[in-house]
Amino acid sequence: MALPLEYNDRWALKGDVRRYSTNEATIIADLLLPPSFSLGSLGYCCNVVVDSTPPYIKSLVPLKRPGVYGENEIIVATFNKPVVVKGVPSLALKTGYNNNIGIATYIPSFLATDIMIDLEESAVLFKYIVRSIDNILDLTFYNSSALFLPYGASIIHRTMNSTTPADTSLREPADFSLVRNTIDRQWLYRFPSKNEVIIRDLYHSEPRSLNVELHHAGKSARIFSDCCQAMT
Repeated sequence: MALPLEYNDRWALKGDVRRYSTNEATIIADLLLPPSFSLGSLGYCCNVVVDSTPPYIKSLVPLKRPGVYGENEIIVATFNKPVVVKGVPSLALKTGYNNNIGIATYIPSFLATDIMIDLEESAVLFKYIVRSIDNILDLTFYNSSALFLPYGASIIHRTMNSTTPADTSLREPADFSLVRNTIDRQWLYRFPSKNEVIIRDLYHSEPRSLNVELHHAGKSARIFSDCCQAMT
């Protein structure tokens, strides 16, 4: 875990600083700082942390037709931080059963009235034009290195001084295992953003003893535990 940003020592502030005066400024300011991480210091008051970790891809999602692709497909790569794109990155897609590869190219913007979605500074868009030889039920990326940066292209963390390159690696297309209770770096059209479970007309003489869990495909999630009140 990174420590909060702090100055080097009590004499870190340097320069000729004088008290303001409508006449000649002659009173020199005392530039001695509070001890590091003590009351009044930068590290004590403000908890400013320098984040030098590279952005990584949280998800790849087709915008138009989840699960079924059409003539012109737009895929959005969402990073976990805002990014800046230079050049023309590309995204290799698996578009056929005989290892057919299609190349989606980066587009700097996307204007379409039929797409009601807010695109943030962490989103990078790619456009794929479907070919006559493409034949696959579910479009997906080709492999873990499918997002390619040709010579002169880069994706870097958007900051006041952008220098940190993004991590553009992906998982293998068939890897949907949970890592830290999430699935990053993966094609995520098949995962709903929210599941709702409705339990109606449930009666129990001791409702506080009820525990409900949802189980599916070897995974489980607790819906509620000791949550309910008796109704009269």
